[in-house]
Amino acid sequence: MVQHHIRHQGKAQLLAASVAEVDLLLHELKPLAERFIDLLNERILRDRVFWQTVLCQDAVDAIVSFANEHFGISLPVPADPKTMSGVEQELAFGMFQIATLTFAYNAVDQKALREFMGIRKGSSGKAGPV
Repeated sequence: MVQHHIRHQGKAQLLAASVAEVDLLLHELKPLAERFIDLLNERILRDRVFWQTVLCQDAVDAIVSFANEHFGISLPVPADPKTMSGVEQELAFGMFQIATLTFAYNAVDQKALREFMGIRKGSSGKAGPV
């Protein structure tokens, strides 16, 4: 997903999309969103093991678990749409979108970070893990 965002959106679009996702959060969660993004960057963005080993479902689960911890919410992990309410699905998807858009925003103009993440910006080459 991060690679997809990087290939199809510029830095300004990624920022606008991130802001739009935050705006969709429940009112009581919005004040915590900026710190959530900062912590995503500290804990996950720079985690080499995460980028080298995690597949998409694992990434969703890691991000949802992280959101549960940060926001004090109780989304089910593993995140399975079959067992989640519509509200839980929307919230989990929003958290995942905020994370992937944030990661893409940081990496779109930083080749070294994209390489660290295993992502190529061009349209050719193998896809990264998340």
